[in-house]
Amino acid sequence: MVLFIVGLILGFVIGLFIYAQMLLPLIYSLPKSIYLYLKSKVSFGAIVMPILPPLFWFVALVVLGFILEAIVPSVNRFLLGNLGFNLGQWLSIGALLLNFLTRKGRQDMADDYNNTTYERFRTDKN
Repeated sequence: MVLFIVGLILGFVIGLFIYAQMLLPLIYSLPKSIYLYLKSKVSFGAIVMPILPPLFWFVALVVLGFILEAIVPSVNRFLLGNLGFNLGQWLSIGALLLNFLTRKGRQDMADDYNNTTYERFRTDKN
């Protein structure tokens, strides 16, 4: 029971951080960037930028998985086989997707997009 709770907390915290870096750019920033690019409001770089963090994290996690398997295979098996860890991962995805349902979450994502991507790649810089 203790391993389940530890795995749940660990899975939720790790999942919240990693999926915020991987899912939110693909779900929110990429479609918005494509839309604004087609309306000629941003340059093509606005489409490329939301793809880079998920790509980086994917490669980093694959490399980390191989390193863990080579050095400490029991940790890798624990993370892959622990029901609590897997449940924590799914709960973190659900928590991130709740951002789309709340006004504050949508506003935070819009502010983040405007401050990081739109201001950097907009075409009408006067």
